[in-house]
Amino acid sequence: MNNSDGVESQCSNSINAQGNVMSTYDQTGADSSLSFKLLEEHLYGSSRLGMVSPNKEMIGADTTAEFAYDTLNKRQYELSNHLDNVLTTVSDRKIGLDVNHIVQKRA
Repeated sequence: MNNSDGVESQCSNSINAQGNVMSTYDQTGADSSLSFKLLEEHLYGSSRLGMVSPNKEMIGADTTAEFAYDTLNKRQYELSNHLDNVLTTVSDRKIGLDVNHIVQKRA
């Protein structure tokens, strides 16, 4: 499939034995301009908990420990009831506080 720039793009998922999506990848370009990115990693316990969206390049990926800590504002958790209905989602995004009607960013 070609995107608006005329570059070939392909999205793929990896699934486990139960058919749950474990991760989503995007491959664009060809040969020397090939890009293979990890877009989403789905988190599971006994059921789906949420996902992390690292948007990390996998070709020539940096495997240092810093990657494990560079996930702020990329996590989203799902809170569900006993029927597995998702009631709300929670992210680790920082939100400013309204102090005297002035929005301030938290450090």
